[in-house]
Amino acid sequence: MGHPRNRTRTLAITLALIAFTQAHAQTSSPIAVTTLDTDRIRGTWYEIARYPYNKEKRCVSDARELIAPDYKPTQLLLVDACLTKAGDIEARNLVAVAKKKSTGGEFRVRTFWPFWRKYWILALSPDYTWTMLGSPDHKTLWIFSKSPTLSPDILTAIEAKAAAYGFPSNRLILTPQIHP
Repeated sequence: MGHPRNRTRTLAITLALIAFTQAHAQTSSPIAVTTLDTDRIRGTWYEIARYPYNKEKRCVSDARELIAPDYKPTQLLLVDACLTKAGDIEARNLVAVAKKKSTGGEFRVRTFWPFWRKYWILALSPDYTWTMLGSPDHKTLWIFSKSPTLSPDILTAIEAKAAAYGFPSNRLILTPQIHP
């Protein structure tokens, strides 16, 4: 048998490695969906919930229109619109470009020329009625639906998926749906 001090050190290192492994097993890195049908993702999407986001402080409800032109299959044009607290509609156009050689949900979005941010489609229902979008650095997260509401059961399941990817669901705020 080895020296007691060496056994104590080995035990401490082993316990630290187990704790580290368990902590990382509970929150895995986000993974973008691997396939995406741009024809099916087109249309109006309503923001159901999001992490607090500075650009949306003035908004009381939100919708996005995704347009995927056939002549550029790796690019999505986005119209991002919201109803402000003052009753005005605020809109801006964005461009999302798919990761090179990807058929999945990894995109770069031009937020303000010449700057781009990475956003990934992290989950998507098989019937394309809801999606979860976020950044790989865990700073942003959105839940969208093709309808202004989602059932509580579906929302809970999406939040569980977000938590499994390391996104704390307690940061999510629900977006009121007030449309003119």
